[in-house]
Amino acid sequence: MTSTQSKASGPDHDDKDHTLTPTTQAGETIEANELSKRRQTQRRKSGAELSRLPSHGLSIFSSRRKERDVTEKKGVSLYNAVVRGDSDLLRDLLDAGANLNGQAKGGQYGSALAAAAYTRNSRILRDLLDCGANANIQTKHLKYGSALVAAALSGSEDCVKLLLDRGVNVDMHVVHGEHGSALCAATFSGNSRLVRMLLEAGASPNTVLVYGMYGSALAAAISQGHEDVVSSLLLAGSDPDLRLQIGSFPTARAAAGLCGSNYISTMLGNLTEDASLESPFEHEYQCGVQENIHKSPMRDLVCA
Repeated sequence: MTSTQSKASGPDHDDKDHTLTPTTQAGETIEANELSKRRQTQRRKSGAELSRLPSHGLSIFSSRRKERDVTEKKGVSLYNAVVRGDSDLLRDLLDAGANLNGQAKGGQYGSALAAAAYTRNSRILRDLLDCGANANIQTKHLKYGSALVAAALSGSEDCVKLLLDRGVNVDMHVVHGEHGSALCAATFSGNSRLVRMLLEAGASPNTVLVYGMYGSALAAAISQGHEDVVSSLLLAGSDPDLRLQIGSFPTARAAAGLCGSNYISTMLGNLTEDASLESPFEHEYQCGVQENIHKSPMRDLVCA
């Protein structure tokens, strides 16, 4: 009876499963070891194939991998590296082939070159130019428009000289921004040394601007009351009666009737009544209608 019961209960008992477990585990271990060996073999083959690549292929591979690692790790662009003055990161990005002439998405300056110029970082500006940055590239920024304009507004003689030495177009009409040209930006800022530097480099004192707010460099200087700059422009041959195409005044002489100091008016000579009345704000100014003046925002922008 006992023997029969033992035989009957044998198939339902779990001794068989416990007996097979060590064997199953051993099999799985063997398979895992074989898989590990295959993977090691594949890695060795891949390494051998990579070592047979030509040196320039390795350079390209390393450069692309470095660019990806830098951008993913730092999460910043070439523009941001310039703004931060991070020379080490800038060098990594330049080595990785970052776009030197890209337009910045947001930010204060519009491009890496303009950022270096306005922050007066001549060393970084030189590095960018040495790597092939275009000194004449224009940005869509609402204030600067180009690296030379940014340098002129910052007052950095080193950056202006560096850009001039690299062949920047000193008389370039700048589409975006408030000033229309580098000379106009310098006269607006009141830096007489930069004004003379640009004039000596070939900037025309009689360029009639087609972009910006002031119409000419002389009109910009008069609107801000920069007497020394006005004197420099007049000595260089600037014509106060040149007809302007844009801005709030038909001529620089008309601008002096509203914005100029007595000294500027004396330099320009006696203003004619007709010239002064051609200003779109002159009637409001003479009548003292302050409410109407405040409704004309350009007057606040063009006069200091």
